[in-house]
Amino acid sequence: MASVEVNKLSKIYNQNSKSNQIFNNTLHAKQFFLTDKAIETFDKFCYRQRFRLTDDKKSLHWTISFELLTTNDPNYIPNSDLWRDSKSSITSEDKWFQHPNHPIIKHDAEHLF
Repeated sequence: MASVEVNKLSKIYNQNSKSNQIFNNTLHAKQFFLTDKAIETFDKFCYRQRFRLTDDKKSLHWTISFELLTTNDPNYIPNSDLWRDSKSSITSEDKWFQHPNHPIIKHDAEHLF
C-alpha cells in the first residue's frame, strides 16, 4: 500500500484583544492557544506539521498535511477526515481553544512547507 501527502492547511492564530503575550517558543504559543485535546488531535492525525512564531513573536503560524493511503479498503477513513471530525467534535464542546485565548484566525496563510 502506497501513501501520498495531501491536503495542506495553513493558519495564523493571532491574539485577541484580551492578551498581549510575547511567546518564548512555539510550544509556549501552542499551549497558549490550544487545549491538550487539540494538540493531541494535531499529533494523532497530521502527517506533517510545522509551527513557527510570527516575526513579532505574538502569533502562531502553522501548516499541516495528511497522509492518504492508496487502498481499495471500503472501510478506510483518511486521516484528514478523522482530523476534521475530531476537531469538529472538540470545537462543538468549546474545548479546542484555551479560554479566554480564542484567536483571531488568518485563514489564507502561506504554507510553511
